[in-house]
Amino acid sequence: MDQEKFSDDSLYEKKQHLKDNKSYNVYISSMPKDRESVPFHWHNEAELIVVKKGEVQIAVELDQKKEKRICREGDFVLVPPRYVHGLDQSPNHETEYETIFFTLDTLLPWQKDNTTDLLNDFFSKNHSVDDLFYIRNNTLGYHNAWRIIADIDYNCEKKGEIHSLAVRGNILNLCSVFMGDDHCPWADHQLQNDHQLQNVFFYVKEHLNEKITVKDAASLAGFATSYFEKYFLKITKTTFHKWLTVYRLEKAKRMLESSSNMKIGEIASTVGNWEQSEFCRHFRTAYQMTPSEYRKKATNRFKSDEEL
Repeated sequence: MDQEKFSDDSLYEKKQHLKDNKSYNVYISSMPKDRESVPFHWHNEAELIVVKKGEVQIAVELDQKKEKRICREGDFVLVPPRYVHGLDQSPNHETEYETIFFTLDTLLPWQKDNTTDLLNDFFSKNHSVDDLFYIRNNTLGYHNAWRIIADIDYNCEKKGEIHSLAVRGNILNLCSVFMGDDHCPWADHQLQNDHQLQNVFFYVKEHLNEKITVKDAASLAGFATSYFEKYFLKITKTTFHKWLTVYRLEKAKRMLESSSNMKIGEIASTVGNWEQSEFCRHFRTAYQMTPSEYRKKATNRFKSDEEL
């Protein structure tokens, strides 16, 4: 995000988050014990917020529009450097959250390589707040992310240079969860911005209920199948089959959230030309719950949001 968008220095947070020459800092905060809100601000560090207890309202500004989300226990929010954001206590909730501040120097290798370009690209481009920077409970990547947070907490307690090095590796792993094949929107973004793969993305979007093979996708891109598989993996960091499955499941989730009248079998055929049993198996593998259980949980969550 361009620095020009933050010409109003009044939003710049002057608090020093990184001390003792460290490129990261981890600490726990609570609401309302420590504060009732964090006003809109921005800083040069990336910030990861992990809700450990209760819930909190977090807003991130993109293109002068503030996107607010209610984040509950177990949710993750990644705020890239120089993004305007703020936090508010949710009514009638005591909240505890872990904040991890870090610079790109924490993650970047000493010698510039493709990893450097990938990380810079991830943190510099504008993305949909809803799609990219939130990992919610029981979504793809969730269990892996929590395992990494547990490692970070352990290494922070131990202290020392070896454990400090381990934390840097943990933070890099956590960013890879947001970027990798467990988190479909990053791959979506790469597809839409690669002129050789755009046709594949938009074809899948319009023909989701049809059978689509790797050979079909390769033909749309104008590649031989073997070359297409290698090129797709290079651009998206996942295989075409994995991406297509996750893309279909994410569409199914949205349909489960918004359409209470559609039967599970109808959703299965709409998003993937799947039999209901096959769809349920894919869904359970990805989210550790059945489509019906997810629909019930989503309905209860949205009712709770409306009450606030």
